[in-house]
Amino acid sequence: MQKFAYVRIPRIAHSMNRQVAALQAYGIDRWFIERLSETSSLKQLSRLLITASPGDEIYDCDFSRIASTAKELLDIIEFTQVRQLRLISLKENFDSGKKESEAFVFAVKKITELERSAMIEQTHLGIAQEQLRKTYNHDAREKITYQDFKEKYKALVKAGHTKTQIAKILGISRERMYQLIRSVYREEKRYK
Repeated sequence: MQKFAYVRIPRIAHSMNRQVAALQAYGIDRWFIERLSETSSLKQLSRLLITASPGDEIYDCDFSRIASTAKELLDIIEFTQVRQLRLISLKENFDSGKKESEAFVFAVKKITELERSAMIEQTHLGIAQEQLRKTYNHDAREKITYQDFKEKYKALVKAGHTKTQIAKILGISRERMYQLIRSVYREEKRYK
């Protein structure tokens, strides 16, 4: 059985002393130190998870060092369980080798489900709002008749509105408005 430590140094912090000092008390055999840059992924964490053998222990100071979402954390915990690794996080007082850790894993699963259902609901809401917006704009363009436009356009011009404002008020695109204006002028020219 070996003891592995995972230390991640964020871009902002320049020192890993606090994490190393906290983990040295556990008699670590191998260290995996991740120095994050803007483009790097968690290569050392991946290497550690592949290197460890069944029965090995993996120590970290804080779950926020190994995962940034509840889903990522759950994936890592489940991966270590499948590989029969013992995951120990100091800040959370988590030890996957103890029975009490099951309640923590259950809570993380529920949080993951909640995040997923909220994301799905937001996606469906966004799609519905976009469809409603498109339907409304489409309906507004279809419903305005040439005669309605002619009357409303002349009244709005007299009121001092710009063409852009008129298009917004009538709920039509500027292109459609200019098509209708040309039709109005053609008709007026014809009857003069």
